[in-house]
Amino acid sequence: MLGPETGNYLGTGDHVARTIAASGLRLVLDEHRTTTTPTLKSGKPGKTKVAYGDVDVATKWLWRFVDGAKTAGELYGRVLVVFAAQHYASQLVLPNSQRRCSVLPRSHKDVARKAFERVTKRVLPATHVRLQRALAAEARSYGASIGELEEAVRRARTNDSTVGEDAGRGRRRLRARRDPVKGAGGRRARRRRLARPAAGTLRGHAPVRISAAGHRGHTA
Repeated sequence: MLGPETGNYLGTGDHVARTIAASGLRLVLDEHRTTTTPTLKSGKPGKTKVAYGDVDVATKWLWRFVDGAKTAGELYGRVLVVFAAQHYASQLVLPNSQRRCSVLPRSHKDVARKAFERVTKRVLPATHVRLQRALAAEARSYGASIGELEEAVRRARTNDSTVGEDAGRGRRRLRARRDPVKGAGGRRARRRRLARPAAGTLRGHAPVRISAAGHRGHTA
């Protein structure tokens, strides 16, 4: 279940045991992390910083802990402990590139994970439960805020598009009102009127035709 003890096996170091050590044990065990609070020039305490230990050191600790079991039951319990350390550890303290999802073995309909959580949730400290609830509430609040911003942007874009279309129609109507000849078919109608022969002809003269250019001429 924990995979090989060495990271070079199969040419990759991303094994279950190393992942548990990197994103689980060194986050929850005091001996694998260091907390420092600097003192500012004003004498007040500064921002507390937490530094997490080396992954290789945490991996070696994992194998010593598991190999220290004397009975099959104790071995089973210790394996549950290291899996729980990684499953419940908050990955938010790590950079995005180092965060990992739970490494619990997969099973049909997620039966293994449900059984694991039924056993381990009974021994979780109250502080962990409060932390998880606070993180979940913050995540919901953040998601709601992002959704409201996206909806506001969408409404603004829709309004801008509607205003642009209305302005375009208004400009076209204004141009048509200023120059009725222009518009849909206006130029073609004007050319047809200019090219049409006069309603009557002068006595003794041939019918007069007006060209599109506005010049008078006599028909043959």
